[in-house]
Amino acid sequence: MIFAFVFDRDYYSLGLVLLALFSAQSPYGGLSLEIYLKSCRIQQNYTRLNTMKLRLPHAPYVANKIALDLVSSGYIELGSNMEKISQIAKHFLEENIKKEAALEEKVRLLLEANLEEIEFLRVDERQFFWMAKKKLAEEEGFILAKDDRYSHLSHQILDELIKEEVIDFGVSDTIIKNVIFKAIDGYVKIYESIEDVVIEKIENYKRKIIAGTEEYDMVFEKLYEEELKKRGFL
Repeated sequence: MIFAFVFDRDYYSLGLVLLALFSAQSPYGGLSLEIYLKSCRIQQNYTRLNTMKLRLPHAPYVANKIALDLVSSGYIELGSNMEKISQIAKHFLEENIKKEAALEEKVRLLLEANLEEIEFLRVDERQFFWMAKKKLAEEEGFILAKDDRYSHLSHQILDELIKEEVIDFGVSDTIIKNVIFKAIDGYVKIYESIEDVVIEKIENYKRKIIAGTEEYDMVFEKLYEEELKKRGFL
């Protein structure tokens, strides 16, 4: 186990907490942890981990976007109806989203069980949540990086469409996979700016709300819908 000490108090404290929580005494004991803290300055977007969290309410809309883009691409012939494409895409999207939710529940329990230590060391709860989430994701083989995640989903959806003979095409699998990837990525990007606004609002609350908790999710969804309405999406 390697722990690189740095002189930044926030990184140092966060490293100590992670080191303790992922030790053999942790509820998730035995997880190997190598913490390399290469910077003495906390990057502003560190907790985002280059991820974009998909949410269950998004799944049917993203699935429909995939179906529409495939049909309008000119690359495929339908062996079934367009609704079948949406159903298959929705299944894999929801499955992936639920796996992330289960992962976050583990992190939430870990955070709540060690809240006193985290507060004592003055560690930012949101930073802790995302760093712990990243570590558990690595241990469980769940892909967080958005490009890799969307690529994996695109492969799953395409493989199932081929297996079920929903579509036929005369171009390479890569071209069709890229249509699916761009549909997911393009749709999600509509919401990225909204998520940034919502996260900033929550971070500016006078009373700190812990990321990953039920309260955080409720506040997030409320503010999220308000921003969607402002932009004419609802």
